[in-house]
Amino acid sequence: MFTSKRSFLLVITLLVGILLLLSACTATPVPATPTPTTGPCAFVWASYDLEESSLKLQAALDAAGLENITGNASVFGENCVNEDGSIESFAARDVDIYLSIAVDSLLDTASMGEQAMGAVEVLMALPADTFPNTINFVNFQFTDGGNVFYVQQSYAGLVILVESQPTGQEFYKSIQQPAPF
Repeated sequence: MFTSKRSFLLVITLLVGILLLLSACTATPVPATPTPTTGPCAFVWASYDLEESSLKLQAALDAAGLENITGNASVFGENCVNEDGSIESFAARDVDIYLSIAVDSLLDTASMGEQAMGAVEVLMALPADTFPNTINFVNFQFTDGGNVFYVQQSYAGLVILVESQPTGQEFYKSIQQPAPF
């Protein structure tokens, strides 16, 4: 029914917003990063780019010799929206990572796996304060210039997978399965 995480999030956001407006209730979530509010508000899902974190991620990928990989990060959470539509605050829930990997061929799955695994190793080596919250998902986009292949996987599952020291081919095959591997 839903073609992407964003479509699903949009539908859920609309439903939650309508329910809160109709019930005139004050929602009190348990955010991962507590943000005080001054009055009643509606909590609406939102995502924001993490520019500083993305720059640190990209610098680490480049330093590891992975110049064909571009990385960026975004934070997912909830905006506290006041009655007048203004945003009072944002409560971060988790961080999603987006990695775009340029490859010569989408048929060379061993190389694709090696590069993706190298990017996850870079993520694992970054200091914890690189991101404002825990990493939830890592989204891989493999492209050969004309074709694109997407894979999304939980970061926790990827850490377990990398620690098992798979080959590139095994890594590529595993990330297409639900975690744990």
